[in-house]
Amino acid sequence: MIFAAMTALFMVSCEPEDTVEFPTVSFAVQPVNVDGVFTLTLMTSGYDSTDPVTVPLDFSGSAVEFEDYRLSAEAFVIGGAEPVNTITVTTLTTVPDKELTISLTAPEGFVLGKIPSVTLSLTPVKIYLSFETNAVSAPEAATVVLNTYDGQGTLKRVGQAMTFEVEVNTEKSTAELGTHFVFDSDEPEENIQKVVVDANDLEGALTINLVKYEEGHNTVVLNIKETENSPIGEYGEVAITFSGSLWDRLDGTWVINEFVTDREYYEGMYGNAGATGFELFPTITQNDKITFDLSGNKFIPEFSGSFKDYFIGESSIKQGDYYDAYGMIDPAVLLVELDNVNRWFSPTETSEDKVAYIGARFITDEGTGDELLDFYVLDYESHTFCPEWLDPIYGMYMPDKPTAGIVYLEMTFKRAE
Repeated sequence: MIFAAMTALFMVSCEPEDTVEFPTVSFAVQPVNVDGVFTLTLMTSGYDSTDPVTVPLDFSGSAVEFEDYRLSAEAFVIGGAEPVNTITVTTLTTVPDKELTISLTAPEGFVLGKIPSVTLSLTPVKIYLSFETNAVSAPEAATVVLNTYDGQGTLKRVGQAMTFEVEVNTEKSTAELGTHFVFDSDEPEENIQKVVVDANDLEGALTINLVKYEEGHNTVVLNIKETENSPIGEYGEVAITFSGSLWDRLDGTWVINEFVTDREYYEGMYGNAGATGFELFPTITQNDKITFDLSGNKFIPEFSGSFKDYFIGESSIKQGDYYDAYGMIDPAVLLVELDNVNRWFSPTETSEDKVAYIGARFITDEGTGDELLDFYVLDYESHTFCPEWLDPIYGMYMPDKPTAGIVYLEMTFKRAE
């Protein structure tokens, strides 16, 4: 009996203490690359509390955040009101052999599970390139924009500054580099030009400047240079057509062709918005004409219609900048400053300020193919037609010149024979 009791005592004393089990954190699986994106999933076991616990991550390897990859979150969060159970790693790199090792750090009271770390091989992403458009028209300087896209055709911001190349297509271009145009770059007369897309941006730009305008030698064609990691998207080619100095082409006499934004135009646009006085809206006559005398630095108006209430006499002229009228005129018009107009557009009142801008550009008559002077009255504040436009509540006139960019008056002229 004594022996049996001692044996039992010995067996009890040798029983192991109860094992204390800690909750674990682990990656659920080794993530795979799906179109340049890795999804990290956290797996936990043995944790039943609703209190939030942060699971930090440790990063190592050759890949650099924001240059080679981007994270949707910097750490996992277990429980709480805003748990983070998955984190995406989006590849940004454009160079090979970039690796990223991500390791879990066990929070206090936790231990690491079966997959405590993962290593990702970041395959260079493909950046699709496309010009913003396939055709650009400009008088003397043109800017072409190169956009970056992902494989689904969505604009994509690059993670790090990237340089791409475009090349002059000498077979399709009619203008000669160095003679008719140059690039605004460090290498203005090189056929191959670099376009830089800055980090976290989705476009780069290149400016081409006209050197000499010559009819029939005024088109530049550019092609994107494709690489393995930068295939071409929608527009791999763009044609830039220069029209030459608008200022020089203004010289001479022009006879009226058409009043584009006449009473019918604006009455249809604003007639139901409370504007009145359309019976006093400006009119033209077939005898109306204008002359630009560049050698004498003069603008000579000859209007027999109501535009004579605005163009009250001969003006000196000054070349201004290009202007797009709040995005309503595309391409932009050349501003010409006149110093003898009646800004109030009235037969009975004359404004003290007689300086105003008109806008000019050249277009082609679709019916005849003739060149037309597209002429804009951009700078007035009417005291006759549509007087309500003066009310700030309408917002038709801008505080700075040219004031009437929204309610410009457009007419076309033909060159006098």
